[in-house]
Amino acid sequence: MAKARASGYLFWFMTAVLLVFLSVNELLDLQTLLTAIGRQYAVKDGWYEERRQVQYLFIVGLSGLAAVAGAFMF
Repeated sequence: MAKARASGYLFWFMTAVLLVFLSVNELLDLQTLLTAIGRQYAVKDGWYEERRQVQYLFIVGLSGLAAVAGAFMF
């Protein structure tokens, strides 16, 4: 019983953290800021032409992180 209660608490805590992050992102438009910063670095460092590969690796890494977080929650 105590283990089920603890796992339920963890689930709702992680859900609350995720919702707070999403609301802050909505208010501050963080993905646009991240895109602008990434573009500036790409142009400055000279790899702007290869940015698609970096974007792909970023999405793969983010998906992997989400999968690990989802597995951790369950």
